[in-house]
Amino acid sequence: MESDETPHRPYAVAVGTLLTVWFTIGLIGNITQFVVFARYRHLCSPSNILLINLGIANLGMAVCCIPLSASSSFLGRWIFRWEGCTIYGFFSIFFGLTVIGNTALLAVSRYILVCRRELAQQLTFSHYRYFAMVAWGNALLWAVMPIFGWSRYDLEPLQTFCSIDWQDIDGSFISYIVSLFIINFVLPVSLMVFCNLRAYQASRGQQQQQQQSPTGGVEDHQLEDTPSMHNVDWASQPEGNMLGVAFIIFFVSSWLPYAIICMMAIILDTSDIPMLLTVIAPLAAKTSIWVNPMLVLLCVKKFRHYTSMLVFCRTDVQVINPSDITSRNSNESGNYLEQYV
Repeated sequence: MESDETPHRPYAVAVGTLLTVWFTIGLIGNITQFVVFARYRHLCSPSNILLINLGIANLGMAVCCIPLSASSSFLGRWIFRWEGCTIYGFFSIFFGLTVIGNTALLAVSRYILVCRRELAQQLTFSHYRYFAMVAWGNALLWAVMPIFGWSRYDLEPLQTFCSIDWQDIDGSFISYIVSLFIINFVLPVSLMVFCNLRAYQASRGQQQQQQQSPTGGVEDHQLEDTPSMHNVDWASQPEGNMLGVAFIIFFVSSWLPYAIICMMAIILDTSDIPMLLTVIAPLAAKTSIWVNPMLVLLCVKKFRHYTSMLVFCRTDVQVINPSDITSRNSNESGNYLEQYV
């Protein structure tokens, strides 16, 4: 494994600067997300457990990987020896695949909540913890395999990142990378597209039914402001369709460069792979540490509302008690309860 100063020093310094910025934003974004869920406990619905696990994986990648690659980038060479490269590669694959797994599970959760409501009502915190454990277990399996000889970890051409060694092609690399590509890229993308498409169709149908109902969906609109277990799931929010599409676009754009490199390494000579692509690929994979929390906290109105309450130290929330709504509908009088959270 080479460790001399990289000849691409301008690239390395720019990468180190970008990683430092992303690390700072990601740290703030993920910690804010955790504090919001901890401060407003009613947001911790069963399906939102996946969002919390996604944040943990993003934070893990930020803390365990970014400092090593950023400091090496500023110095122009890898400074943590071969053992550090293996540890970095392990955490990069482990947390990266956990992010992929939880993102795919979020799409499945949205499908269940929108299209299979009877099943959604039966799922508890324990079920979603098991779902998250599947994502973590799958990531651990693929991250450990290179340590035991199925492929290997090594420096990338910029010599400030470590990943699966795609520069020395052999049967071990080909079998590993093809399996990894199918199971952890093609399958999640297909699952996300299918689940979000079906959820979009179902939600559109439900909106049309509400518009055609005698009440015009007024009751449902009033109940949106009630912080109950039934409407705090991200998938149940009006922005669910937009966020589902955003997750798909971001997932493909962040992991496609690595997929292209690995496929090109199998088909072509590795010297034919553009240097710029080898720089973009690890950077794109690290964007999840700050993009994911921003998507959740800023794109979903309910989460955005509670985030603004936290940031601006607002402590009061005007909510509607469901029992008061029932009483108002029957007696034409409503009682509003101001709940302090």
